[in-house]
Amino acid sequence: MKKYSLLIFAFLMSFKAFAKVPVDGVIAICTPYPENEDKTSYPKEFTPANNLARPIKNGLYDAEGERIVIYGRLLDRNCVPVSDAKIYIWQANKEGYVQYPIKTPNEFFHHQKWIDPNFNGTGIANTDNMGRFQFITIKPGSFTKVTPHIHFIVEHEKLNGLSSKFYFAKEGARVIYDTDKENKLFKITNRKLIDQMTAVKGEAKGSYMIDITLDDMVQGKGF
Repeated sequence: MKKYSLLIFAFLMSFKAFAKVPVDGVIAICTPYPENEDKTSYPKEFTPANNLARPIKNGLYDAEGERIVIYGRLLDRNCVPVSDAKIYIWQANKEGYVQYPIKTPNEFFHHQKWIDPNFNGTGIANTDNMGRFQFITIKPGSFTKVTPHIHFIVEHEKLNGLSSKFYFAKEGARVIYDTDKENKLFKITNRKLIDQMTAVKGEAKGSYMIDITLDDMVQGKGF
């Protein structure tokens, strides 16, 4: 009797695991990505391309800095891929300066010491039927103690959106520095609240992968 009980228990646990299996077969538990809205540098408009490292009007020269590729998936809280979503990103150039027109005037962003004419600073990507997206950009810099980061917003016609950031904390670092709405510096020490972007081993240098989970559910596809 005990043997059969163990078999039933194992079956139920395996079924529970399969309930968290995305389409690509990788078992995962999808925790909603932490909200971190910060529109102090929100652009007036976005470049309609997913390549921030090369200007769309003159494609002869690349932006200066470490060229990187960011790719990942957009998922719902049941690990189901979210298609037909738009992901908007904006970031500083290699020296940490914002060089595009921002929506809300802010004296902090008016004194730019270095501008890269071949860097877009903003971009848009659409998710495919597997929830996948990709951006080509450069690793952002920071002229302050703020941890280099990329802002992003997710929009979908039928699901809750998300506004947050990707962080590029140094390897082994335990503290992430950010600023509040008044540009006051503070430490983020609870790593569980921040999904730090992870360099992909075995891929080309400068490849980063991140999964974004929305706090919503694709109707008709949940478990």
